Amino acid sequence: MIRRPPRSTHCISSAASDVYKRQSHTIIILWMKTGSSKGPKGRMQMKTGDDLDLAAKASLSYSLAASLDALRYVDLYDKKQWCMAEILSHTEDTISVRYEGWSRKYDEPFLSKSCARLANFRSHTVGYTGPKTVHRKFEFATNVNGAHMARLLLFVKANFTLQLSPIEVTEYVRGELFLYADTLLTMMHVFKPTLTEIQEILSFTETLLTLIIQWIKCFPQFRKEYELSKEYPNLYLTSTRTAVARCYPELMELIDTCLNVNSVRTVNSFRVSYC
Repeated sequence: MIRRPPRSTHCISSAASDVYKRQSHTIIILWMKTGSSKGPKGRMQMKTGDDLDLAAKASLSYSLAASLDALRYVDLYDKKQWCMAEILSHTEDTISVRYEGWSRKYDEPFLSKSCARLANFRSHTVGYTGPKTVHRKFEFATNVNGAHMARLLLFVKANFTLQLSPIEVTEYVRGELFLYADTLLTMMHVFKPTLTEIQEILSFTETLLTLIIQWIKCFPQFRKEYELSKEYPNLYLTSTRTAVARCYPELMELIDTCLNVNSVRTVNSFRVSYC
């Protein structure tokens, strides 16, 4: 489920207005310092894993249970397949989770933290794992859209070398950003944006494609980490550079979503919004 602030009537230009650039830059600096968009508890404050040998060794003993309370997303096996799931709440021994894209009736409110069906986020899943008809509660908000655009531009300008932990990179790019972009591109027929909001969505899409192009340009410098991650599957959880390299499934899926308007999940969205 994606929670958004109330609808705004402001408009952002092709990148973002100067006002929103300043506001969003403040937002992203706070995000980088706290590592959180969920509240004062924050995310895991891990080292960025610049030493690849140490990161590889650390990945061998990485424990999901030890870090579960600080996470927002997990992979969860549901009888037939691995799915992306969002953690809604915690108790001392259990978590409440929602299968991303699925109806609330499939929520698991009292899942044991030691459940064998739980796994590290993106260790078994890539991209969208929900049904053809997605279930998400969403309301478009200009300030949220502007904040995402500002984050993307910071990644582009820094060539993906921001001082973020591997978990922060993975949860944002492969989790929060992916879900937000996927929602904008596949659910416009559901939340029915105004013409002004469609212009803002197009501005976001342009910025997203700029990010993906920059990632493609930067990928060769992360090739060593990518190759080593084949030997150390959890390396993306302890090495930031590896986390960046492993973003490719979701980024490539978003390209396909942007360009393949005849796909099952995008055709209705584009027909209703633009025709």
